[in-house]
Amino acid sequence: DAFDGDRGAIVKRSSSSSNRLFMITHAGAALDSLTLTNGFIVAGYGGGLLVSNGTVRNCAVVGNYSRQQFGGGVYMVAGTLTNCLVAGNWSDSSPFSDNEGGGIYMLNGLVTDCTISNNWVSGWHRTGGGVTMVNGLIRNSIFVSNRVQGAGSGGGCRGGGVYLAAGTVENCLFDGNAVKDSGYLPMGGGIYMAAGTVRNCTIFGQTINVGEPAPTNPAEVAAGRTLPQTYWHFTRPDDDA
Repeated sequence: DAFDGDRGAIVKRSSSSSNRLFMITHAGAALDSLTLTNGFIVAGYGGGLLVSNGTVRNCAVVGNYSRQQFGGGVYMVAGTLTNCLVAGNWSDSSPFSDNEGGGIYMLNGLVTDCTISNNWVSGWHRTGGGVTMVNGLIRNSIFVSNRVQGAGSGGGCRGGGVYLAAGTVENCLFDGNAVKDSGYLPMGGGIYMAAGTVRNCTIFGQTINVGEPAPTNPAEVAAGRTLPQTYWHFTRPDDDA
């Protein structure tokens, strides 16, 4: 069954208590054309949305928050997220807690034709300002201005756009994502690959690491992994004009 709304229909948390907005568990379930905002969860998964099956399409997941756990906007176990905007979500806590996936924490599933922008994560072990990806497939999507923010606590910052533990990222654009830590080596402003595959992506040179020290590669590739037919642009095409 589909839960449909007129484009722009808003679902939001109206109190100060901790409330995730939706949880989808059935293979036939669908959310369509909704804006999900102001969701909030403490020591749990998915501030706005938890998807363990089903489809989310034509939705905006914006301004949601998880504290001390994973997935500020969306926590995906499986299912599909298609033609959605995931923006302005965050996951943070005290400096000594793990936080991963400011926009999406993805155990598996499919993210396709989405825009993932201006999400962020901070805390002790910080990964995936846009997406932390344990497995699955991301394709035909745009990652803009996502970030991982540290405070020099030694936990490590990885993957401003995507932290990739396994799975595949293909046909995606990365621009203006960053990792920043004042006292511990930040890695992978655009993508940090622990494993998996990145294919046919474009990573602009503005997608860099910042901090002390400040490496300039837009992607960090671990364990000899490769990025086939992936292009790193150190100036945008229109900057050459």
